[in-house]
Amino acid sequence: MTPTKHRKFDRILLDVVDQGLKDVLGEPAVRFIYDYLETNSSLKREDIPKKPETFVEGLEEMLSSGAKVIEKLILKNLCSHLEVEYRERTGYGFSEYIREIEAKFSRPHSKGM
Repeated sequence: MTPTKHRKFDRILLDVVDQGLKDVLGEPAVRFIYDYLETNSSLKREDIPKKPETFVEGLEEMLSSGAKVIEKLILKNLCSHLEVEYRERTGYGFSEYIREIEAKFSRPHSKGM
C-alpha cells in the first residue's frame, strides 16, 4: 500500500471509530474512552490503526461484552464506507478484520472479503 493510501485508510478508520463510539455511547463518552485507553493501555487515538489489538483489549476491559457491539458496528461501517463487503468469519477478531479490510482497500479492483 502506498503511504498516501495508508494514511487515507488510517484517517477513515479513525473517523469510523469516532462515529461508532458516538453512535453507541454518545458524544460525552468518546473523550472519556480515549482518555481511558491512553491512561490504561498507553494507546493514543491516532495509534489505533497501528494497534487495533490494543484498542480492542482496552475497549473490552472497559466495556466487557458491550465492546463486541461497538467492534461490529465499526467494522460494518468501515466496510460500507470503503465499499468492501462485510462477512462475519468464525475465529476472526477485530484486528484480523481491520488488516483484511485494509488489504482490500489497497486493491480497489477486489471489493469482496
